[in-house]
Amino acid sequence: MIDILVVDDQDLVRMDIKKMILEMQIDVNHIFEASDGFGALDIARKNKPDVILVDIVMPRLGGLDFISKVREENLESHVIIISAYNDFQYAQMAIKYKVDDYILKPVLKSELFSKLLAITNSIMKDKNILINNHELKNQYIYILLFEYLNGKDVFINIEEIFDGLCIGSNMSTFMVAVFNTSGMSQEQAINNKVFIDVLLKSEEYTFVSFCNGIDKIIYIFSFITSKIDILTNNIYNNIKNSNKFIQNCGISETRIGLHSLRELYRQADMALKESIFKDSNIYLFSQIKKCSSSLVEINMCAEILGLMNNGMKGELDKMLSRLFVKLTKELFSICDVEESFLNLIDYLYINTVEEYPGIYDINTARNMIRNSNKTFNIKVSVKSIIDSMYNFMQQYKIKDSDNNDIDYILKYVKHNYNKCINLAQVSNELSMNYSYISNLFSLKVGKTFTQYIVQVRMEKAKNMLISTNNKINDIAENCGYSNSKYFYRVFKGYVGITPNEYRDKYTKF
Repeated sequence: MIDILVVDDQDLVRMDIKKMILEMQIDVNHIFEASDGFGALDIARKNKPDVILVDIVMPRLGGLDFISKVREENLESHVIIISAYNDFQYAQMAIKYKVDDYILKPVLKSELFSKLLAITNSIMKDKNILINNHELKNQYIYILLFEYLNGKDVFINIEEIFDGLCIGSNMSTFMVAVFNTSGMSQEQAINNKVFIDVLLKSEEYTFVSFCNGIDKIIYIFSFITSKIDILTNNIYNNIKNSNKFIQNCGISETRIGLHSLRELYRQADMALKESIFKDSNIYLFSQIKKCSSSLVEINMCAEILGLMNNGMKGELDKMLSRLFVKLTKELFSICDVEESFLNLIDYLYINTVEEYPGIYDINTARNMIRNSNKTFNIKVSVKSIIDSMYNFMQQYKIKDSDNNDIDYILKYVKHNYNKCINLAQVSNELSMNYSYISNLFSLKVGKTFTQYIVQVRMEKAKNMLISTNNKINDIAENCGYSNSKYFYRVFKGYVGITPNEYRDKYTKF
């Protein structure tokens, strides 16, 4: 098993890379994280990871300086650079520091997998552990196949993949089944997959199956149309009669041709949601019925918005309760429920975000609804989203007067960043308590007054470095730093490289 260290100053990037690695099912022991070079160096010294994935441009200690220290201290880690910059200078430095590979952002899972797999092979050979190349090749194919089914990578050649799998051609009839493994360990999911495989092979079905590494086992069948009913009954009976078998399954319709696989996967995934939603072991996409009545009418959306705007929380809760009773009593499908609540949240967001910026992350709201497969979970998610939006609106109205003071401070800094200024001066001008204005600024802006001044000055310095040929000492003074050595130190801590290096890299002259 290998240990991996992911180093990037952006939390979302680290989370995405970590999620990709976990989905790959590579034999990983630990995945460590660091947001800057200094933190990464501490982890590397203590844990000696086999592989380090590191961004180049980071605050405090940049990626290249970090790699330099790793090599100086003879930490024998394989290093892959992950960067948004396709810069030849970086490539040269990567060679100098014996970097194993270089990946450009945004990172594709298939590319990251191939590079990690190559390094893992090398590590395992060094440890005299033989790897089954056939299994690794199949694992890579299944990752590509899952990417294709989800429409994430348009460059995947599905015909080439199926030529290698030998289970059907572009003229074959296909069907997709998706089993739910959420809440299971990886070992349990694999054991269940083996159980299903044995069952289906005994019936001489032609299929390919794989785990997606998170919460599903996916089956793609290629077969004669007349066998569909038998197949469905076999799966249903074994789900019903076996305690070790997975409890929820969604099955698509059948279609001819490889081009239909993405749609068939979408159908099976929706049928799986319906299976969970209706507490049914197995559900066919063809069984999903569209309800004749709408769960949330447009006039109800407007009424909910009105109650939120007017601060009528009691009436708002009563209306949501009536809506949830309707959801429980009437025979809505998960398709109807998702569509209705997504439309409601979109309506509320569109009609509030301009007046209340930052009211809610709409993508988070949509994902909460899409991932709430049970009636109870859907109610909780929708109530939570609307309550959060309501509370934000009420707090925003209270704090609106404070915003004028913050706006004044921001403008003051932008006009006086080249002078010696501090929060005490500003609070005197506003005739406000120093502690109050300090806490208010941190709350509203998300950083301290000193951090904000540094940000403004450094952005001005960066612009001067690439748009003028002024001496760096003059730029430092123009940005409010009488001590040029101190300016150098602050600049490198903020940008990750020195002013001279920044000018050489980005200069327009």
